[in-house]
Amino acid sequence: MMARRTLLAGALLVSLSLGSVVLAHATAASPQSYALKPSDLGSGYVVTGSAVVSNAAMAKKVGIPRAQFDRHGRISGYRIQLEQHSTADIAFSYIYTYKNASGAHWDFTQSTAHDLKASGKPVATRKIGAESLALTAQQKSGTLTVVFYVVDFRQGSVDNTVGVGGLKGKVNLAQAIHDAQIVAAREPTS
Repeated sequence: MMARRTLLAGALLVSLSLGSVVLAHATAASPQSYALKPSDLGSGYVVTGSAVVSNAAMAKKVGIPRAQFDRHGRISGYRIQLEQHSTADIAFSYIYTYKNASGAHWDFTQSTAHDLKASGKPVATRKIGAESLALTAQQKSGTLTVVFYVVDFRQGSVDNTVGVGGLKGKVNLAQAIHDAQIVAAREPTS
């Protein structure tokens, strides 16, 4: 009986330890595991570009010193763009992971300020994650108008930008919200 209790106690400790390892691993998952995939978007979408975005690459792209990303605990980033070839609609997801929620909050504030400055106009919608902002922007190309709907949101230690773009009347905010909810469902909440 004593050997059996020791064996059961040992098994319980191992399962608790493994559970902690699994939980720690889940919160430290790579940003690629959260991003949109072609299967999330329906038929015809293919990946047209993707990249892991290091702190150095991010600093160069946005003009913020790498030391600020390091100081705020940025771990990594990932960008993916998908296109529906028959309509030329695009969908994209940018995922930036941090060591903690305060670092991701800092990134969220930087990202939303940038998007608003780059002619994004806020659009009312329900909140996604701990904090979110939905935006729309338009660009003229000859007689055509291209519309973008973007949802910036932070959930736990992950900051996200998810969006869609296409000809006016062919894409809408509901699509961007739907795609953002798919990404949010994959991420840890704390």
